[in-house]
Amino acid sequence: MRTLLNVLLLGFAFACQGAYAEDSAVSFDGQVFLKRFEAAQPNGDKLVEFVRDGEALENWTKLIGFRYQQLPRIDNDAKKAAAAMAQVVKATNPGAPAQVMVNDQNEAILDFLILSKDAKFMEFNLFKYAKSNDGNAVVSFQFAYRFSPSSISPPEFSKSRITWINSAASYDMNQVQAAFGKK
Repeated sequence: MRTLLNVLLLGFAFACQGAYAEDSAVSFDGQVFLKRFEAAQPNGDKLVEFVRDGEALENWTKLIGFRYQQLPRIDNDAKKAAAAMAQVVKATNPGAPAQVMVNDQNEAILDFLILSKDAKFMEFNLFKYAKSNDGNAVVSFQFAYRFSPSSISPPEFSKSRITWINSAASYDMNQVQAAFGKK
């Protein structure tokens, strides 16, 4: 189980051979995000990241991530992947609120809010998980938003959070599949 959690959390951070890429864009919440990073592990796991125009991977405030992760130990089950990631979040950030929601299509949504170690910013993350069309992996859509705690009021954040969750719930996971050539 520990190995699975490490793969979920750090799998792409250190083991990927990545390249900057700028050949496509995706839309979310009325904003356009440009592809800025693409990586693949030797085992076939993949990551693609998008940020808004004018932002870079080093200083983004909003980010979209697509992942293709082979998780045979959990039968490539989207609900189990979301639950495992929620455990990682709670283990590494005990006070962080994290919530998993599931739907009738065996997809799962995880959202959580963490405070940076230096307390200079907060990061809201929203993941939507689904089994890949080929059945060999879990694909995920990620939306992340970094902000200073004083830049948005709690009621404004709550309203935005609900909007983002609803947008993620209706996000077409075929777009994620297509990013990996898996239609």
